[in-house]
Parts: sequence; structure tokens; C-alpha cells
Amino acid sequence: MIRGVAGSGKILILACRAKLLSKAHPEWKILVLCCNISLTNGIHQMINQKLSEPEELWDFDFTTDERVNPITNHNIIVLNFHIWLKTI
Repeated sequence: MIRGVAGSGKILILACRAKLLSKAHPEWKILVLCCNISLTNGIHQMINQKLSEPEELWDFDFTTDERVNPITNHNIIVLNFHIWLKTI
């Protein structure tokens, strides 16, 4: 559980933590639960953005504007609590 005031970077920390867990344990299924649908969409976008960023500055090819090693298949699921309850 991540707690903090508005604008303190909770979603950024969550996205980075999900990326680290996904890379460290690719066999795991990582579930991120939140309270409403709009927040679910925002978290999903942030995680996708973090997954597409290069690990190091030197991993980025500035001549083609394409990433060298993007993570395309990840094991992170972001769901609204009520939708998650319906699925189980």
C-alpha cells in the first residue's frame, strides 16, 4: 500500500516498483488494484510508459528515436477493485 498527499509521486513509485518486480520475476503475475476506473487507466498508462523507457541513458538510440530493448510482453495487470471482484 502506498500512501501520501496529492502530487507526492505515488503513481510514479507504483509504476517503477511494478517494472522492477516484472523484470526481477518474469514468471510472476503482478496485480495492481485501485479504487476507480479513471485511476486504473492512469496507472496503466504510467506503467506502460515506464516499461518502454530504457534502463540506462546509453540504451537509447538517439539517431532513430527507437528504444534498443523495450519490454513488450509484461506480466502486470491493472484492475479496478470492483472489476477484479467480478472476475474472481
